[in-house]
Amino acid sequence: MVPEWVKGFAFGGEAALLRQKSELTQQLETTEQALAEWMSYKAVLVTSGELLKTKLVTILSGYFCLNVDPLDEYREDFKILGFGEDPKVEALGECKGVKTGTKREHINQVDSHRERSGLDELTPGLLIINNQMDIESLEGRANTTVAPEQVRHARSFNVLVVRSIDFLWLMFLWESKSPRERGDEFLKLLGRGGGWLHVGPDGLKVETD
Repeated sequence: MVPEWVKGFAFGGEAALLRQKSELTQQLETTEQALAEWMSYKAVLVTSGELLKTKLVTILSGYFCLNVDPLDEYREDFKILGFGEDPKVEALGECKGVKTGTKREHINQVDSHRERSGLDELTPGLLIINNQMDIESLEGRANTTVAPEQVRHARSFNVLVVRSIDFLWLMFLWESKSPRERGDEFLKLLGRGGGWLHVGPDGLKVETD
């Protein structure tokens, strides 16, 4: 075993390797951080309540470059605002993590929060729902659905329903876009009048009935 004081003598090739090692270590740390961020996105499939809201607000603000007001009045709601000194409300959102499917009461709650905020139905509502959380497979989650009567109800109340699995697939489909482009496209979807945003690896469709 070479004592520490001997290491004070360094060959040129040794110094170069040490620099390379330092650079690779930094690259590895950066890569690990990036991987952890991608993994954190997928937590929307296994969280509910305040934690789900925190995850979604972070994604909407960062990945979609939207101006999100998380509010304080109600645990699971938030506002998507425009930009500028006096931004208008672009949409009022609500998130849910439930073991059931999408219910009428979930859609009604978005409308109630919108009304309490002094907004009418011309302001789009957004329901991001982590539905049927007891299903523990990606295929199983993808095979869940939003009942036609709930789709029609959401359409009539100008509320866009997005399952958590839909939300992740939307992020996947739009990876090549810039954050601002993603946000602009998302607001366009919200402006289409409500229903169910059904997303998969092959594309997206706003179901209305």
